[in-house]
Amino acid sequence: MRLFVAALLSKEVSSALHDAMGQLAHQSVSIRLTPPENLHLTMAFLGETDDPQHAVRALERLDADSFRLELHGAGRFGDLWWAGIVPDPALMTCARKLYQVLREEGFFLESRKFQPHITLARKVKTLRPPQIRVPKASMTVRALSLMKSDLTGPRPVYSEIFRKKLGSAAKPVLPDYRNDRT
Repeated sequence: MRLFVAALLSKEVSSALHDAMGQLAHQSVSIRLTPPENLHLTMAFLGETDDPQHAVRALERLDADSFRLELHGAGRFGDLWWAGIVPDPALMTCARKLYQVLREEGFFLESRKFQPHITLARKVKTLRPPQIRVPKASMTVRALSLMKSDLTGPRPVYSEIFRKKLGSAAKPVLPDYRNDRT
């Protein structure tokens, strides 16, 4: 089975991405949009494996905090278009720790630097460079999901097979009373 670890998205973030996808589709001659139910932030692609228990064990051992996911801009890799993510320090630390526990369980992961993004569309063909404005949206990611990708139909179908709750190192923000004139 084909596996990956993902942060699943809130309705607000998915809606903002859907808006950006509509802008892109409107400016395209041909396009293969990501189905709305498949939108996610890939944290680690694991590939084909016969036994998902190694991935489950890695996630069970993961000691990482929740993090902020904030949409920021758009870009492309060839004919694949994506929405960018602000590289929040807690997100980057979570990704580093995730890669570490996955490697300890025997997974061979890409060595390139983690670049957080969400795939909007593939096989995009346009007559001129599209102009996309990704609406502002953010959320707190409180869990990571081990996902199975079924590629038997015309579009991949993703299923969650395990969920790992993340801790939180977030400290409450106390009001600043220095400028209080009462």
